[in-house]
Amino acid sequence: MVPSSFGISVVEDFTMILQQDQLETLQKFAESMNAIPDFHIYMIVRRPRISFVPETLTINQKFIGGFFKIQEKDTYKLIEFKYEHHFKELDLKFECIYPYNKLFVLNNREERIFGGIASLILQELNSKDGLYHDLSEVIYIGQSFGKGGERTAQMRLQEHKTLQQIYADNTPDKEIWITLWSFTRNELMFLSPSEDDSKNHNLFRKFSNYIGYRYENISFEQEINFTEAALIRYFQPRYNDDFKYTFPSRSHTTYSQCYKLGLDYVAVEIDTKRLNMQLWSETKSTPKFKHNIFYELNNNEAIKDFFRLNNLFQ
Repeated sequence: MVPSSFGISVVEDFTMILQQDQLETLQKFAESMNAIPDFHIYMIVRRPRISFVPETLTINQKFIGGFFKIQEKDTYKLIEFKYEHHFKELDLKFECIYPYNKLFVLNNREERIFGGIASLILQELNSKDGLYHDLSEVIYIGQSFGKGGERTAQMRLQEHKTLQQIYADNTPDKEIWITLWSFTRNELMFLSPSEDDSKNHNLFRKFSNYIGYRYENISFEQEINFTEAALIRYFQPRYNDDFKYTFPSRSHTTYSQCYKLGLDYVAVEIDTKRLNMQLWSETKSTPKFKHNIFYELNNNEAIKDFFRLNNLFQ
């Protein structure tokens, strides 16, 4: 029995979608309660602008109804919705003001008892009724780590030059959203079979110890770097264009450490089915819930090309 490959594989285990004005609230929540993981990878996505048609909104003792309006350039698509509520109060009214992208239900004390952003409400209703398939274009991927992992993506994005440029370039028919990602490692080892069971057992223990030792040499920061690199190479987002052939910078020493680890492959798995959000980009033009990313790094040149390290080792 001989090991056929050794690499790093990660799978997303927690994802959030929000807009920039919600980042500060999320960060305060993360600091006060240990309820969410530390997000170190983020994607900025662009999706159609969705709003409510306020004059169509209705509410009775059992249902909230109305229409969503989905903009595509200068045309609009209307989608009717009917949401069963369980409010005990009867004297209810709507709060939906221009630009009609948020809806709240108020009780007779003017308290908000239900509501949110149109895009997210439609996303939630879609999981139940299949009203609409969200198609989110990945336009930027980045990371935030700090010296010891103390700096998270939500910290980084509160002041982010590229994000501000994306907002400045955005067109009226699109909304900019941020997805935050936490990944966990899949520790995999591929072994070729042997007919000698006793030999198999001894060799398995030997190689397991060997692989375990190599995994220990992959720091969490390096794992984040591998993940970011794989996602960027896969989606090739338009706002990462300036960095594709200079990535990483010469001062980014962690990538040179990754280069020396001798990995045979890097794999990343993401699944956004539970968010009812299909991801795509200009180079990955088919929107999908699941993206299985795999890159073979079976020689030094392949690794250098993967990390765009050729300019560092010449």
